[in-house]
Amino acid sequence: MSSIVTFYSYKGGVGRTMTLANIAVLLAQRGFCTLAIDWDLEAPGLEQYFDYFESQTSPAGLLSYLTEVGANLEAGTEPPDFSNYLWTVDVQGKMPLQLLPSGRTASPESYAANLEAFEWQHFFESGGGHFLEQLRNQWLADYDIVLIDSRTGLSDTGGICTIFLPDVLVAMFTPNHQSLYGIRSVIEMAQRGRQKLAYDRMPLNVLPILARFASTAEFRLSQEWLDRSAEVFGSILGDWIPQWIEPRKVFERLRIPQVDYFSFGERLAVVEESATELSSIAYVMERLSDLLASDFRDLEGALGSIARRPEGWQEVKFRVLSEGAKRLEQSSPSQWHYDIYVSYSYQSSALTRWIDVFIDSLSAYLALELPAPPRIFLDRERLDPNSVFSEALSETMSRSKLLLAFLTPSYFASEWCHREWDTFERREQKMAPKLRRSSFVHSSENHSLIKPVLLRGQKSRPEKLLRHMPWDASQHVNLSDPEAAIRHPEMARLIQELATQIARTLEAIPDSDSM
Repeated sequence: MSSIVTFYSYKGGVGRTMTLANIAVLLAQRGFCTLAIDWDLEAPGLEQYFDYFESQTSPAGLLSYLTEVGANLEAGTEPPDFSNYLWTVDVQGKMPLQLLPSGRTASPESYAANLEAFEWQHFFESGGGHFLEQLRNQWLADYDIVLIDSRTGLSDTGGICTIFLPDVLVAMFTPNHQSLYGIRSVIEMAQRGRQKLAYDRMPLNVLPILARFASTAEFRLSQEWLDRSAEVFGSILGDWIPQWIEPRKVFERLRIPQVDYFSFGERLAVVEESATELSSIAYVMERLSDLLASDFRDLEGALGSIARRPEGWQEVKFRVLSEGAKRLEQSSPSQWHYDIYVSYSYQSSALTRWIDVFIDSLSAYLALELPAPPRIFLDRERLDPNSVFSEALSETMSRSKLLLAFLTPSYFASEWCHREWDTFERREQKMAPKLRRSSFVHSSENHSLIKPVLLRGQKSRPEKLLRHMPWDASQHVNLSDPEAAIRHPEMARLIQELATQIARTLEAIPDSDSM
């Protein structure tokens, strides 16, 4: 699958451009059709990293292209073909690298004047947003992967590169508080900003990278910063790492070391050093390339043995209530025990807390719709896998009327979540002809036994999800203050509407599960 990846840093000096250049060379050498773009228009220079190779160059670049596009949009004429502005770099591999430089090299004096004259606001008022969306779709059709070098800090170009264009955000930071907390704020702003776009976007996959990391000189401080990085970005990593991988281990394996030699000039580690040394920059660049090339699927290639599922691992999630299990054993086989079975992929205690608050609010609305308080099964405490717990959860599923699934990118990567979803989907197909007709007469979707709530998304939706329209709560997933997020008027309205649909679905389900 094609993807657009933005490399961003809140502060300069983190090695962002160097990292992009190394990865671009590796991907092209491996045979991926790769486009690298220098969108740091105020401080460009990406092309200087490719002096090792023969290149077919163009005198113009991105700034000239955007300027001409703006003039064409204003005049109502056809924009130029961006391929006329590309360099072709022979990286001595399976594919050449396509490069769209800033255009500064040909004439630095005129470049500075043109940059000062270019106005993003006027560009967008002339239809530039629609044009960039078309250009984005063209890139996804023409290339396997597009790598964008973004401007640092908070700027118009930074917003385009972090909000509008990417599927993946590589968020680079160094071990200092300005860099760490600055990049975290930008990630949060980017996620919120995407919700306001006029174009359909799934939430970003974010890859935080700790760079210029000197682990040998100050061992104690280096360990403290690994812990701090895992604490700040643990929930973000939880979007794509499985439950058994500790966030700290990700930073240990994907941190970019400080190597003084590569601080001088524009040097590529993947050209000048061996990737077999675990302490080398080239080694980390290979691992990052594995991750991006596989769209976060090749975790073992990127992270090594820690990505393997531990022997005997089962995702039994958190807690099976022993009293509830006893009641299930004593109840009639045809008796429903729960109205709602809550399903989600464990990522962090903060996410569990957010779901808890959501469920509390949902229960309050359901109490107004139902003749009795809703009976909701929700596991909260993660235990070691055990077949007894697995059997008990299976029994609980069989005695629950419908599934409330909280979706994150790791949800459908979870074997247990798949099992929960499939259980209710099979029951829905079996039960559909016998569902009682309620006063809520619309599409069959209203009586679906699966109610998905989207917390964080993926670029592509699994086939399972295409049959069920999710309730989109992703704009209000504030893990630091879940109570405030749930109280937001839009969120309260979503929960109230979901409660109404759940209540009417429960009304349509027969009193027992016997078919």
